[in-house]
Amino acid sequence: MEMDSTPKTKRSCESLHFNAKLEEQTVEDFKQEIDYIGLDPIKIKTINAQQMFNLYQIFPKVFVCDMRSEEHYQNCHFKSSINISLEKAMKDDFINFDAKEFMSKFIVKDENKEKFKNRKRSVVVIVAHRVCSVEIFKNLHQLYDHDKVEEMKKKYSSQDILATKNSILLYKAFKQEKTREVYICRNSFNAIQGKYPFMCKFKGHSIYMDPKKCNGYPSEIIDRRLYLGDATHAKNPTIMYNLGITHILNVSTNIPNTFEDSKGMNINYCKINLEDTEDAPLDNHLFKTAFEFIETAISKKKTHKMKLYSTKFDLVQNFSDFRKKSMILVNSAAEINDIELDLGQMKVSEVLNKTFDKLFDIDSLCQVQMHHSNNQNRVLVHCAMGRSRSASMVIMYLMRKFQISFETSFNIVKLRREIIDPNEGFIAKLKAFDGHSVELKIQESNEEDVYSQASETSSDSSEEDLLEKDHVFYSEVKISPILI
Repeated sequence: MEMDSTPKTKRSCESLHFNAKLEEQTVEDFKQEIDYIGLDPIKIKTINAQQMFNLYQIFPKVFVCDMRSEEHYQNCHFKSSINISLEKAMKDDFINFDAKEFMSKFIVKDENKEKFKNRKRSVVVIVAHRVCSVEIFKNLHQLYDHDKVEEMKKKYSSQDILATKNSILLYKAFKQEKTREVYICRNSFNAIQGKYPFMCKFKGHSIYMDPKKCNGYPSEIIDRRLYLGDATHAKNPTIMYNLGITHILNVSTNIPNTFEDSKGMNINYCKINLEDTEDAPLDNHLFKTAFEFIETAISKKKTHKMKLYSTKFDLVQNFSDFRKKSMILVNSAAEINDIELDLGQMKVSEVLNKTFDKLFDIDSLCQVQMHHSNNQNRVLVHCAMGRSRSASMVIMYLMRKFQISFETSFNIVKLRREIIDPNEGFIAKLKAFDGHSVELKIQESNEEDVYSQASETSSDSSEEDLLEKDHVFYSEVKISPILI
């Protein structure tokens, strides 16, 4: 993996180029975009980095459109994505969308052309911007107000403004042609790269290997903490390394603890012998065993260190952790409510979802707890398929940890791993389980301090400042910057 070696002077030239492109847009250009999107409210389905990662593990047909500049795309991009580059893209490409012309202009590889042709039967994800935060979506309507552009440029780069506007136009074009599932990612690409570098392709050599002979990666339930998967995941050393798994809860009768005797892996195991039958003896004792194993791993102060292949990996992980602690807390969910863009009234509103709101609260609490525990342990819970036995344990854990109902916990896990399907006997046991016996212990005063520190740091540092601060470190270890 190579660092972003783009000199500051070149970055400045790029900024001037895209500033000029944005300033060239006339009032008439803005009017054409508004006429195309429409004055009636339009619902925009959004997705976050974690959902995007989890979708990739369950659905083989995920089609990612990267709206950044060609240079940034070449430096690093999500694997198998296509680039609708800022340099080439014009508003007419979207407003007068023609599939054949669009494919001819933006897509070169035959395999990507096939993906584009099958987009109506795929899940399409549009990665809208490079650096700016999810906050740009709260001001989305201002991107179409010619008089507000200069004000927006004080908050966001011209590249991100142009890329976001192109994303909305492309979303509209796909929906008009009846593409079934289209989402815009509310996280920046750099947040995606920072969280899931092993899912990205770098310009230089990557230190992350691809897992072989397994069904992708396990699903991430709690951000960088708790994963739910199947037996193939639990046997794959590459997955263990890339995710940094330190603890495994094996809920099966005949699946071995593959790395139990491996000194190089140094993984802690807990084995719960349980058949996937409706009359299996799933009782409070087993629930207690599972809960205590997961909770101890996640909440204890001392990190259980896992031996890794190379010191390069340690450098990436350690610096990534430093950035997460010193810069800004990034909730895995970001904000995942869909949004409604109303250009008639020039406003944006959230489409509220109770499950998403509860999920956002849980992710926020986990971020604070992670900060205070100084603990990087990560737990994989698995059975044979990651659908019934292990899913039941994860549902139980969320119920007890966060004092939520079975229905809420089930919906949260289902959102992050769609294929879960606990048998009827397990569901009955979960509904009868008392999930209110353990309180989440977080010091409220410290929680405020953490968010205050994150907010102050992020607001005082510009994108260019962050890149400059990163340069000294990256010039030594030769890795790509992770901005959030």
